[in-house]
Amino acid sequence: MKSPEEQLAREYWDKRAAELSDDQWKSMVLLGPDEVADYRDRKEKALFARLIGLKKDMTVLDVGCGTGRWGVSLAGHCRAMVGFDLSPALLDVARRRLNAANVHNVTLVCSPITEFSCVEKFVSDSQGAYS
Repeated sequence: MKSPEEQLAREYWDKRAAELSDDQWKSMVLLGPDEVADYRDRKEKALFARLIGLKKDMTVLDVGCGTGRWGVSLAGHCRAMVGFDLSPALLDVARRRLNAANVHNVTLVCSPITEFSCVEKFVSDSQGAYS
């Protein structure tokens, strides 16, 4: 049984997802005028890719993957990604974005963090990256 807090969180994010159009996906986390959100999105992705040192043999875990922002950006730099989120509506947005970007190595799972399970094992390397 889902907790009242989890149910409220799921309802909140499902409602937010329903308010998005396909070109407004950034508004979930990147606020401000489009040019500011676009700039921040590009800089965050470049920094993140450099800091975690993605390798082609890695499987990456995206906790709270939402609209798939990181999946679309990083999936080409690793073997696979597993993204999970508690909102089915956000995962629908992510699925559409991944399909539109022709990304096929991302598995999306609808689950709260307290119940998430996966066959893959994710471990940190010496630099803090997980694979």
